[in-house]
Amino acid sequence: MTTRTRTNRQAARRQCVGAILGVLILCFAAAEVPAKTPTAAEFPELVTHFKPFDPYVCGNSVSVGGNVAFDSAASKKACSLIGAEARILTFEENSRFLCLTAQNSKSPKFVRRVILIKPSILIVDDVAADLSSDSTLRWQLSSRKAPTRADGQLVFADANGKLVCSTLWPAKEAPSWTVAKQKKPVARSHVEIEPAKGVKAVRCLHVLSVGAKQDKAAPIKTTINNKAGVLTLTVAAKDSTYRFELPRPGTDVGTIEVTAADGKIAVPLRPLPAGVLPHGPEGMKLIDRWDKKYRKGRWAPWNSDLPAAPVLQEAIKKKEIKPCRTVVLGCGSGSNAIYLAKNGFDVTAIDIAPSALGIAMADAKKAGVKVRWVLADVLNLPESKPYELIFDRGCYHNVRYVDAAGFVASMKKLTLPGSRCFVFSCNRDNAPGIREKTMRDDFSELFDFEWLRKATMHTGINGRNHHDAWSVMLRRKGKK
Repeated sequence: MTTRTRTNRQAARRQCVGAILGVLILCFAAAEVPAKTPTAAEFPELVTHFKPFDPYVCGNSVSVGGNVAFDSAASKKACSLIGAEARILTFEENSRFLCLTAQNSKSPKFVRRVILIKPSILIVDDVAADLSSDSTLRWQLSSRKAPTRADGQLVFADANGKLVCSTLWPAKEAPSWTVAKQKKPVARSHVEIEPAKGVKAVRCLHVLSVGAKQDKAAPIKTTINNKAGVLTLTVAAKDSTYRFELPRPGTDVGTIEVTAADGKIAVPLRPLPAGVLPHGPEGMKLIDRWDKKYRKGRWAPWNSDLPAAPVLQEAIKKKEIKPCRTVVLGCGSGSNAIYLAKNGFDVTAIDIAPSALGIAMADAKKAGVKVRWVLADVLNLPESKPYELIFDRGCYHNVRYVDAAGFVASMKKLTLPGSRCFVFSCNRDNAPGIREKTMRDDFSELFDFEWLRKATMHTGINGRNHHDAWSVMLRRKGKK
């Protein structure tokens, strides 16, 4: 073999090794890329639910200081009030309403919250941040026919009905609508809102409602108040009254409460979504599976009426865990989260069942403790700062059968090296339960096991039902 041949082969071998390493590096990099934020085009239910508005409105745009921050008419693939390219940050649909928060991909400082009270009342809550002092916000509707103005509102009418658009915020000196001359095929109407002196964000809130043309009275009645930047909005429709607490979009999620016409609470106070919940027919079924037990009352078969899981009480008593920034996964009706808060922990609690969180909020208020209640899917968590401790009673031993790798990825997202994870699960071969080998297979790559102890899980009144269980403490690997 000549020196030249040997050299060529060595070079080829180096190229092959380099190519393999390159592929491995690319694979590793891809694994580290966070999940892509979905766009409105990926939510076909939007087109369906926004149909009542389509005969009247064919586009909406918002510009700040002459620069377009949002334009739904730029795309024909989504409903007329939300462009297909809008990034969906939060999303929930149930039988009464649909709620989402969207961010413009080209103007990330513009955030929109949309709440559809089914079938034909729409709340549009917009904020544009980091503005210069002279940046006027222009909010424009494009319509199929020129509207009329009445009592500060826009009225769009056809042979079948009418749409009324009201500017509810800013409430003082509400801006008046300007209706441009008809320019086929669309007419355009707009309001202009200027930021208050020294304020670098402009917020505007509109309500659009569709009703019968012959109705002389407004199809809905609304009131709005501001307390420290949180808007309290009440929308009274024919059959129910909806009350919302709405912080500025993009800062916090807010709450909803619904009262029926007879005065009974139809939907107890509960948070709006903090992330993208499972959606579509199958997604709604999944949420309903966990939520319906709480809707029927305070009892769910996996609950107990103990103040907290005994293993949690014992760990606090023995000071095996100490007050720190903590997240509770699958918190249910909140007993463990409330117990942690009573003992000085800074607690965030996450669940996919809105009715469970409504119960938890009420109990926390009675207990006089503060917990941040988050309506989200543990497999699709919203962004948050890492936590020092995760507590999980009964979430992992169900969710890992849906997506084990996804659950571990969520734990990674919520922690830093040195963070601890306290997992309490039933000991059995399938959901709800887990065996030791499976736990070690799931967690050992990312976490060290501080302990794995046999324990008892209690359910039922006075915790009378006993189930073989595991008490596991994990610590995230790596240097702090």
